[in-house]
Amino acid sequence: MRRTLILLLLAVALASACAPASKPAVTPQAGPASSPSPTAAPRLTPPATLAFRATSPPTQPPPDTPVPIRPTVVPTAAMPGLVGTPRSLGFEPVTRNDDWAPFVEKFDGVEMALVPAGCLKMGSTDEQVDDAMRQCERLRGAGNCERSWYQHEQPVETLCFDEPFWIDVYEVTNVQYGSSGEWSGDELPREQVNWAAAVAHCKSRGARLPTEAEWEYAARGPDGLAFPWGDRFKASLLNACDRSCEWNLLGTGVDDGYPNTAPVGSYPEGASWVGAMDLSGNVWEWTNSIYRPYPYRATDGREVDGSTDSSRRVLRGGSWYHTGTVLLRSAARYPVSPDYADYVTGFRCARQ
Repeated sequence: MRRTLILLLLAVALASACAPASKPAVTPQAGPASSPSPTAAPRLTPPATLAFRATSPPTQPPPDTPVPIRPTVVPTAAMPGLVGTPRSLGFEPVTRNDDWAPFVEKFDGVEMALVPAGCLKMGSTDEQVDDAMRQCERLRGAGNCERSWYQHEQPVETLCFDEPFWIDVYEVTNVQYGSSGEWSGDELPREQVNWAAAVAHCKSRGARLPTEAEWEYAARGPDGLAFPWGDRFKASLLNACDRSCEWNLLGTGVDDGYPNTAPVGSYPEGASWVGAMDLSGNVWEWTNSIYRPYPYRATDGREVDGSTDSSRRVLRGGSWYHTGTVLLRSAARYPVSPDYADYVTGFRCARQ
């Protein structure tokens, strides 16, 4: 009896040892789907001279994934194959403004909007200049606008961003900068800042000034809008020169509520497609770029660090001191000395 029991236990042990081992389950890792991108357009990758931090898309949402600033979603039906979080979706090239839902995250307490990969027709076509001329003459009167005002915006060049980047949702404020310019108020944009001071502030945050191309892409998107909100000037969507301004062309009935700068974010309906506020009006914004004629080439020396360079740098966006469809348009460029600092000049930062 005892011998039979021992033989039975040995048989069971032998059967278990010979059974095939089960394989562990493999869970496919999600990641952004790749899609073809235009090959004819120059590719814009971070210039080495700016020492960008390399990033890669996460495979799953982090526990503190921010909520988009608008209650919208990415229309996946129009963009098949997209997976993951908005941060990883930023690597999927966007072909229309409406294909992107604004996504904001804080970096050291400062809100920044994610700008996804995609392409931009940088500058103004002849047709866009024609339209700008018509809008200009409606304000200034026939014969009072000149095509030469728009020559800095031509020829048009298609540029593509292979990677997403971040840009400040708001212009840098007095409280963020640590002091006031011409006007005091924590949430007013810090003006009277020259180019070097703007560079230094962004660097202290681990950021940098946006390039001209990045700034324009964040303002216009793949649709190439004339203004951050669309193709028509709307005085109610920005802080511009109104009845309290000596250069007012809008008429005495137009009053945006502010005689000079306005608290940042005062015109949420004027936000760009990525959720960036005040890209038109309020204060001019410094870019990293040295002014050179188009077509834009990031590798032709215009994006060098150049902290000791006296070459003119490009301002974008216009200010509270301007009116209409010339300098407030998102394609408009304004070259000035890097030492220039006035009550119309501020900035915002970007980062990779």
